[in-house]
Amino acid sequence: MVLFTALALLLLVSHALESSSADADANDTRGTPEPANLSSRIRILFPINDSVNALPLRFNCEIPVTTNSDFMRAHGDDLFCIEVNRSWRQCEPVATSRPLLRDLPAGNYSATVYLASSDLTSVLHNFAARQAIRSTWGLERALDRLGIKLLFVGCTPVFHNTDADKREALERAIEREKREFRDLFTHELACTDSYATLPDKVKQFFHYAATAHATIPYVMVADDDIYLQVAELARALREHGPRSRFYAGQVWTKQFLAHMLPNRDPDSKNFVSEGQYPMRFLPPFAFGPHFLLSMDCVEYIAENRDVLGNLSSLDDVSVALWLLALQSNASMCRGFDHASWLRGD
Repeated sequence: MVLFTALALLLLVSHALESSSADADANDTRGTPEPANLSSRIRILFPINDSVNALPLRFNCEIPVTTNSDFMRAHGDDLFCIEVNRSWRQCEPVATSRPLLRDLPAGNYSATVYLASSDLTSVLHNFAARQAIRSTWGLERALDRLGIKLLFVGCTPVFHNTDADKREALERAIEREKREFRDLFTHELACTDSYATLPDKVKQFFHYAATAHATIPYVMVADDDIYLQVAELARALREHGPRSRFYAGQVWTKQFLAHMLPNRDPDSKNFVSEGQYPMRFLPPFAFGPHFLLSMDCVEYIAENRDVLGNLSSLDDVSVALWLLALQSNASMCRGFDHASWLRGD
């Protein structure tokens, strides 16, 4: 699940012609796996130190190894990372890494290279998805220009059938990722990371958003397997300006002109018993992979998080039920069904 907050709506465009690099800092081991000395011995062969280069800029690096086969057995699943000016980073699998920088503002840069443990790819089973977002539509510098803050919410991880050593390794990997990217929430939120507790995850994140970013106009919830056109989203929100009691997304009831029925199959993960929800139809709701709320709606849910009930594991339907008290009904936005952008019906 990806949750992010729109802070402001500003568009800035820049491009780069100049870039310089430095050898890897042997004392900088942030994110470096064991053994740390291997990362510290990786050398950047190109670009040459203090050189001026045009984009796109491809990196050539040298990793001292005994044999290729031994190295790949030990590190074949690891990530090869380049960090520029201690703020921007790109990580790719060692076996397929072709480090290439395409978009940097003109200026002077210092680059550090290191290997990141393959444990990272197992964190909550979603590191690859988070990394794909960070390097595409969730690129930090691009979101900064649009005034969008991206956060990944995992709550406290639950380890099933995991021995102590593996659990400790995963916990270290989680903390390493949090230090490296500063965008992942786990134990900071009062929830556990499971499908059954998705509504609690949303409530706890809304509490964080309403507390830490109270002045923002909108909060969006999105899954980590979507591709979001953030520039179009920012443009549409800027055109409409701040709104109150705004709750929108892909509303199947309106899109397909048909009522949505509760799932009465007890073997389904989306099972809703008649005792829990006796109504024949579900309320119109913005479909779970992506929905958008104004801050007043977020604040209402945050303030009442301890008394609002969850409808099974259905976070999207739960949100619709919670907002009935505000008479805030889900609006269909065609942009979320891949047609146009935020042209509310």
